Amino acid sequence: MNITINEKPSAQSYLESLARKLSGCFNSVAFKTACGTEARYFRFHRKGDNPKTIQVPTLANRSVKLNLADKSQTGKPTIITHKQGSLVVSKPCKEGLLLSAAIELNDSEVSGHITDLSLQQEIETVTETINDTLNKEILGLIEESEDFEKLVKVMPETSSQGGLKARGEALQEAIFTAKAEVLPFGKELSDYIVGLSDAAFTALEYSARVNGFSSIHEMMGTEVFAFTSKSDDTGTKNYGYLIPRRHTAISFSESATGEVFKFEVTRKPETQSSIMEIIANAEVLAAGFTKLDVDGQTVDVTMPLITQFSLKIA
Repeated sequence: MNITINEKPSAQSYLESLARKLSGCFNSVAFKTACGTEARYFRFHRKGDNPKTIQVPTLANRSVKLNLADKSQTGKPTIITHKQGSLVVSKPCKEGLLLSAAIELNDSEVSGHITDLSLQQEIETVTETINDTLNKEILGLIEESEDFEKLVKVMPETSSQGGLKARGEALQEAIFTAKAEVLPFGKELSDYIVGLSDAAFTALEYSARVNGFSSIHEMMGTEVFAFTSKSDDTGTKNYGYLIPRRHTAISFSESATGEVFKFEVTRKPETQSSIMEIIANAEVLAAGFTKLDVDGQTVDVTMPLITQFSLKIA
């Protein structure tokens, strides 16, 4: 199929065609079904409703600290064991997520015919952009949350030298040390998704290559993604997050007509260009709670679901 550009400005016609295809793909039942089955951490809820909470039994005993405001404790938290089989409930974080990405094209960049192949290639590029933006914004929301300490368990830093090889090995140690601390959420590394800062991702990718693996995912046996930290101005921090698959999710708001992702094209006549903006609203289900019996009373207790690990460079 070829689309001839004639009446409308080149960029506008191209982006409108792209927006229609993207909307048909991202808002389709098939796409949402694939998200729900292949990537279980993507969910959808009706606009105006609260996302459904996630309720999963723990796989092992875990001690949690409670501050019961008991003067006899002299301000120290009480440690109580959260027993195997008890439910962990994941609720939305206080802060919602607005996903927004934009593509701007000048008329001079698009001319002649638009083919299905060129549109398909652009769709793949846009999909990667959405995925990268989503990863950055989700972790950015968590890092900037006023409830960070309730959402994230921070592990002690793992010592490392500054070279790529040393950092790659130290990161593997840090990841598996962190996993050992959160066994209730999954015994295998494949039960988790690993998010790495850009510097950490580069070091671990180097380890994968020199050890004969084609990718980090193959070496680690689970999904690993890179994110650009909003708090790392220099891009040199070596750290990341261990995110349990069964206990966390992102739930997108869906309109009554089934629209999740909105693709809007606007014209900028002053620059002879057009912009396509991609917009979606979502809730991050990462606020962990559990119920414990304390002196005969049932108490709601926060339980951090995400674990942060980091390197201390010597």
